[in-house]
Amino acid sequence: MNWLTDPNAPLGKGNAGMDQARVGIETGQDYEDCRYLLGTPADNIPVMLPPSYRKLAADPRVGLPDGHLWKQKLPEW
Repeated sequence: MNWLTDPNAPLGKGNAGMDQARVGIETGQDYEDCRYLLGTPADNIPVMLPPSYRKLAADPRVGLPDGHLWKQKLPEW
């Protein structure tokens, strides 16, 4: 959502190139081979997202949807 909410993007114009059109593999790379976590309550699983996602989650331009548990307090990662 960061690319979508860029305040410097011209209104009504696409502002993301193909390099930003998809989430890169490095975003979920740490979750690879973690099938053993299936069925585990989410609050018992460590957050393995890139550190930059923490900043995006707290950014009012990007943020989290209403009602998201992390809006109360972001977990550490």
